[in-house]
Amino acid sequence: MSDLRIVLKESVSNDDISRLAWQQSWELDDISPRTEKTPLTKIWTTPDEQTAIHYIEDFYINARYILIRGKNQDKIAEKIRASLETYSTYDLQDKLEKVTEKNECINVILCLSAASTQDYEPTIFHDLKTMMYASDVDVRKAAIFSTTYLGWLQFREPLEELKNNDPDASVQKFAALTHASLAKNYWHKQTSSD
Repeated sequence: MSDLRIVLKESVSNDDISRLAWQQSWELDDISPRTEKTPLTKIWTTPDEQTAIHYIEDFYINARYILIRGKNQDKIAEKIRASLETYSTYDLQDKLEKVTEKNECINVILCLSAASTQDYEPTIFHDLKTMMYASDVDVRKAAIFSTTYLGWLQFREPLEELKNNDPDASVQKFAALTHASLAKNYWHKQTSSD
């Protein structure tokens, strides 16, 4: 079972998360402060200790999300979505279709990847692959980076295409590094278990 992530809207505060955890009787297990290389993370467990709820302020993608790991993910996610303002993948896909400003486009691409699961989703793959061929270099790089949150084997071909043929050398290099990382950390596991 893959982890489930829920991206929070900007209006949700750290206090809102803590309040929900208290209301649900989740036990705070760990707080890892933000460092230069790691985001702020708070981890709670459910009373039955079967599920961990991670609140992450991810500065790499400029987003805050909740990662649910363990049993009863859908039940926990339902409680979170009922209590806090969140983005669904559909909301983010809709925003991606309408966005016109570069920085907002980059933010939506990264949030969409964070809101998606590691289970392959063809429409999200299509949207992110389309952004890999956008006219703006930074948008292409954001789409390439977004693949690291998903690890889908289907990204192998477009990353190979970009590392060999993108008109910008920095995009080629970034695609090559991302391809190598995914091959090492995700794809070898997917192909060996098939």
